[in-house]
Amino acid sequence: MKRSGNKSVDRRGFLKGAAAGAAAAMVPQTPPAKAQQTADRQPLPLPSSAQAAAETVPPGPRVDVYTTDRPGSDFMVDVIQSLGFEYAAANPGSSFRGLHESLINHGGNRSPELIN
Repeated sequence: MKRSGNKSVDRRGFLKGAAAGAAAAMVPQTPPAKAQQTADRQPLPLPSSAQAAAETVPPGPRVDVYTTDRPGSDFMVDVIQSLGFEYAAANPGSSFRGLHESLINHGGNRSPELIN
C-alpha cells in the first residue's frame, strides 16, 4: 500500500499501529476530581440482621400454570388444520409445550397428527 509522499506502509506495521491504538483506547480515563471523590467515599454499612435473614430465606415454591381459558395455541391448531397439514413433527419438552398440548387435546391428534 502506498501513501502520499512515496512512504510505504507494510501490513505488519499497520497491524502494530492498529493494536497499539486499540490498547490505548481501552485504558480508562479518570478525571482527577473524580479520582479524589472515590478516595473520600465511606464504605457502605453492613446490613442489619433482619435484612440478612430476609436475603437468606429460600424462595417459595414455583407454581407453573399450564391451563388457560382460551389459549392461542388452540387457534393455531385451527389454522394448521385449515391449511390441510396431515402431520406435525415436534420435539417433546421443547418451548412449544402449549402447541403440543393443543394438538393432542383440542385437535384430537388428527389432521395434523403429532409425530414425536
